[in-house]
Amino acid sequence: MVCSICFGALFNAHVEEFDAGTTEAEIRPVVLGCGHAFHKKCAHAWFRTSHYMRCPTCHQHHTGKLIMLFVDIDENELPPGRATESSDQVIDDISECLKQAGIGEWPVLQTEGGSAAKHSIIERIKELRAELGFWTERCKGLETSRNELTGKCGRLEVDLDASAARINRLNDNLRIRDNEYKIVESKVSLLQSKMSTLEDQHEQMEKQQTAAKRDLGMVRTRCNNLQRELDAIKRKFEESQQTLATTETQL
Repeated sequence: MVCSICFGALFNAHVEEFDAGTTEAEIRPVVLGCGHAFHKKCAHAWFRTSHYMRCPTCHQHHTGKLIMLFVDIDENELPPGRATESSDQVIDDISECLKQAGIGEWPVLQTEGGSAAKHSIIERIKELRAELGFWTERCKGLETSRNELTGKCGRLEVDLDASAARINRLNDNLRIRDNEYKIVESKVSLLQSKMSTLEDQHEQMEKQQTAAKRDLGMVRTRCNNLQRELDAIKRKFEESQQTLATTETQL
């Protein structure tokens, strides 16, 4: 297994493979909340130079502290020359690594044969593994909750986009209705203007009709007078005819 930041061995790394001054504690593996592991030094350098606190492997946002990852150390995996050292020396090395990692107070290792101290360290490592397992499961539960919340947020965003689209359509319909209302309002105003003109014309026609009735009455009166005058003229003409006939008879 390799560190995806430096691409070096994650569990069997040696300080000689890193920059000068690098300590054993700095190349110990650490785990992020997403479950991906890196060298402690690489992780610190990554988050110190990165603009976003995200895992370099899955890009998940990282919050909280780095989790130390403890593994068994087999004498066969030690560098050349270390495998022949005594068990007490190996236990001393483990204790020193644990102290550098800030685990806390540890029992004295220089007991006879080192078996008691080794047993104590193994028990402590088991406790830490159990605690790491607990927090790993807790992180998985939180990851599941985060994924559920992400899914809900995605659905809410979809609903929000759909609502925004409906609002836009309603706004478009509202603008169309507003334009139609303005057109109808202008037509009503035009009809009201025409109605006012027609009312004025009707009033003028009524006045003209009244004047025409008055003139008609006067014409009728004049006709009646002319009829009476005509009747008088006819009577005078008839009287003249009779007088002329009588005169002719006498002659």
